[in-house]
Amino acid sequence: MSRAIRMIKLYENVVIGNFLYGLGFAIRDCLDGRTVFPGMVNQLQQTPVDKELADVLLSFPGLVRLIEFKMKGADLKKEKLRHRLLTLALSGADDAPLLKVSRSVHWYVEVSTVLTDTPLVCRAVPYLDAFSPQSQQEDAASLEHLIEQTAREAVGDLGALAREHAQSYLRRVRMTLAGTSTAAGGLLLVMGKGGSMRFAQLQDISDLNLPDRLWLDRELHRQEPTHEREGPALEHVLERDEPDFELSM
Repeated sequence: MSRAIRMIKLYENVVIGNFLYGLGFAIRDCLDGRTVFPGMVNQLQQTPVDKELADVLLSFPGLVRLIEFKMKGADLKKEKLRHRLLTLALSGADDAPLLKVSRSVHWYVEVSTVLTDTPLVCRAVPYLDAFSPQSQQEDAASLEHLIEQTAREAVGDLGALAREHAQSYLRRVRMTLAGTSTAAGGLLLVMGKGGSMRFAQLQDISDLNLPDRLWLDRELHRQEPTHEREGPALEHVLERDEPDFELSM
C-alpha cells in the first residue's frame, strides 16, 4: 500500500522570525549581565522601509548588518533590478571604500524552501555578489550556525569609525533604492536587570543609526517612555560582558 508524502514549504517570514528569535537567545548566552548592552533589531519585511533597505536591519556594539532573505527558487526579477541599481550607485571612482563596507554590512541569505529536520541556509554572501556566477555554488549550513555567528560578532566592538562608515553606506542604499515612501517609526525597549521593560518612541527609523549612548540619553532621559505608537523596529537593551574576539559573517 503506497502512501503519498506531503512536502511542507517554508515561507520567508517564518525563517526571518525564527532567525531574530533565535538571535536573541544566542546573544543572551554571550552576556553575563555586568554592563548595559544596547541592540537594535528591525524586522522591516513588508514595511515601507523594506524597499529602501532590506528585510532585516541589525545594529549592535559589534556589528551593523543589513540582510536580505530569499527563498531558493523565488522570483528574483525585482531583487535583481535593485541589485543593478545599487551596483551602479557604487560604481563611481570614489566609491571603493563603500564597496568594502558593503561586503561587510550588506548580506544576501538564500534559504531552502523545503522543511527538513534542520532548515538549510543555501548561501550567505555579500549582497553585491549575490548574482555573480562565482557565488551561485551552494554552501549549505544550518540556520543555527548563522544565528550563532551573528551573535558572537554582535557582542564585539565595531569601533566608531567602522560604525560611521556603515551608516554612510546605509544612507547610500536608502537614497538609491527609495521611491515614494512613508516614514516609519520604531520603539526603543530597555530591559532592566529585574526583567522590567521601558519603552521610548523613535520618530524615524533613521534615528536607529545614532551612536548607542546618544539615543539612550536622548530617548530615555528626555521623557518618560511610552508604548502608544508601534513601528517596525523593536530595540533591545540587555546586559553584556566584554568579549575579546571578532568574527565576520
